[in-house]
Amino acid sequence: MLRHFTLAVLMSLTLVLSGQIAAAEDDAEPPVSQNENDPAFTDKEPVDPVAIEKMAADVRQVQLTEDMINRFIVSLKGMREVAKKFPNTKLPDSVIDEAPGSELKHMPEDKRAAMTEVATTNGFKDLDDWSVVGSSIAMSYAYALQGKKPGELANTISTHISEVKDDPKLNTEQKEAQIARLQEFGQKLGRLEPLPENYALVEQMKSKVEPIMNLE
Repeated sequence: MLRHFTLAVLMSLTLVLSGQIAAAEDDAEPPVSQNENDPAFTDKEPVDPVAIEKMAADVRQVQLTEDMINRFIVSLKGMREVAKKFPNTKLPDSVIDEAPGSELKHMPEDKRAAMTEVATTNGFKDLDDWSVVGSSIAMSYAYALQGKKPGELANTISTHISEVKDDPKLNTEQKEAQIARLQEFGQKLGRLEPLPENYALVEQMKSKVEPIMNLE
């Protein structure tokens, strides 16, 4: 019902992001070949670095408070009312999938004004502020939904770096190059993790958050 502008959009985008992290953590072996003469030895990457860079640039989150989450939950009633008033303004998926929050700038002016009124009535600075809070909530919820916790990625990268350091088949130059690549990869992916404080708060408020995450 809210696919074209509210939490379903935030949730679907966040699930894509957290899914990419999960895939990277589960499937990404350190870029180490078993054969140092293998042509792919220096070119192998765990995942597409360009895609990771784009996703990391698109992520928007703020540090949440209990009050922010409560106000966001309350605001959804008003947002649903707006949806009923503008039933034929669904944006194409190409716009919705462009980047988190991009659907807001493409939306009709009258609909955006109505949503902004709901957002500001509930204590948000503007519609963008409301959207970022929603995406921050959804990011933590989606991460927990997949059984992930902030910090697991750093542990995975650290493990891979240790394996590179201990690999007798690699010379010093190769080790340094691959460690640098792993560290860069970890820094980019790390921006896709929810803030630990947000994750803990959303977990604490799960009974309140879970009902609004229902995409049916």
